[in-house]
Amino acid sequence: MIEKIAIQNLFKIVSAFSRGTGKSVQTISGKYYGNQSFLDDLKSGDVRSITLRKLDLMLQGLSNDWPNGTPWPQTRVLIMNRPSPQKRKKSKKQS
Repeated sequence: MIEKIAIQNLFKIVSAFSRGTGKSVQTISGKYYGNQSFLDDLKSGDVRSITLRKLDLMLQGLSNDWPNGTPWPQTRVLIMNRPSPQKRKKSKKQS
């Protein structure tokens, strides 16, 4: 749940940055992630996650280079509520 919102927020920010700079998502991905196909792969589901550390580094880099006159997009707040507990399945060894 938190990861999905974080990724959605990242794409809003990347999209605004792309519009403000005229740079492609692939160029942004290469510069701020180190892999030109990463953001496309993340969006398509070929890559399923991003680490918090890498997300933080990307956001800082984008912020450092943010284009003048482009507003930072409104993003969803990440709230870390306690997830509903799930029952653990007993392993055959425990039976």
